[in-house]
Amino acid sequence: MLTDTSVHVAEQREVWSPGPRLESLLGLLAVPVALLLGVLSALWRFVARGRRTLRATPLLEIGPGGPPLTDVAEFAAAAEAEPVEWRSGFGLLDFELVYAADIVPSTLDGHPHLANRFFRCPAPFCPVTFESLDGTPISAEVASRDDRDRPGLVIVHGTFGASDQAIYGRPAILAFEEWGFNVAVVNLRGWGRSAALSDTPMSGGWREAEDVLAAAKYLLEHTRTTTVGAIGYSLGGATVLLAAAHERAPELLASGVFSESGFTNAHDVLHIVEGHPRVLSRRFIGHWLFRIGFRVKFRALKLGASGIIDYFEKVAAPYYGLTVDELYDRNSAVRHVADIRVPALQLHAVDDWIVRVGHAEALRAEAARTGNRLVGVCIRERGAHCAFARVAREWRDGLVRRFFEATSRIELAG
Repeated sequence: MLTDTSVHVAEQREVWSPGPRLESLLGLLAVPVALLLGVLSALWRFVARGRRTLRATPLLEIGPGGPPLTDVAEFAAAAEAEPVEWRSGFGLLDFELVYAADIVPSTLDGHPHLANRFFRCPAPFCPVTFESLDGTPISAEVASRDDRDRPGLVIVHGTFGASDQAIYGRPAILAFEEWGFNVAVVNLRGWGRSAALSDTPMSGGWREAEDVLAAAKYLLEHTRTTTVGAIGYSLGGATVLLAAAHERAPELLASGVFSESGFTNAHDVLHIVEGHPRVLSRRFIGHWLFRIGFRVKFRALKLGASGIIDYFEKVAAPYYGLTVDELYDRNSAVRHVADIRVPALQLHAVDDWIVRVGHAEALRAEAARTGNRLVGVCIRERGAHCAFARVAREWRDGLVRRFFEATSRIELAG
């Protein structure tokens, strides 16, 4: 099992922490507030939908850059040492508030016939459908410009995610409106609108990597895109790391991948829904969110699975012709580090109680063991689970921008 140890002992002393029990209590008290914020945010987005159109001209100009980034490990180490101004808060609160805006969309997205119907990325993003590398139909929302050749970026959601959710729409809008990238926000198989296009089950990251590669292929073939990168969150973070290890990654994902809070050991991450954590445990809220969420989703899909472990054993593994252990292995990026052929950066937080920091530490150790400098890991003391955009937005957005500037061999100015 992976550990909760951290390499940032000195940094943690500078960040206030309420302690495990107090943090858990405060997190429970914040749940009604997060629910209210989620409802209000959904109402606002629903009323205002269609009224916002993104800029016709990007804020920044794309110019030629330097040599390609080949030592991602060094890049990650430099990022890990950078000073950061943290927003006030603590792990559970950061996690709840960053996901609050998507409570209603994520609930609707669990039902295939409701997915992507009420919320979408603003124009010129529009829905498209294409086939994954194994032929599974996949839905995405795409925005592009045809005035010149541009880099491309694929945004990949996490568990219970879809292209219509704000947490994934914000980086897509940033990349399109400010950087001038062509962008695709993908719905992985079994999620969002893609779940309505076929009965192909989720695999947990392995086959989803081919969905990401297919989205990159779509950008390269249907827009004026020169090279494509991908950024993924949680499940999406695991997926893009696996995509980086795919044999077609150098062709389709030459700009590399950025994983935020992605798991690297599929069997270990199931601790989210295993057992019965105490009420005053940091795992408690995440445990029940995932447990209830999967129950609702499997009921909507009429799968008969009692939970995610049961689903992998009785639905996913048999469908793909594997044992469940073989499926876990294929879903675990830490097993495939030596095969990663494009720049891959993992960003993780010590206070992530959903996907523990041990996943990132194991990825770093395996990259060092195999000598693969294309893999870099940046661990910071805060960020919760996919909440870096809340606790350190300026630093986090700057890191993503610098990474894809370097991997795409461009420079953004203006």
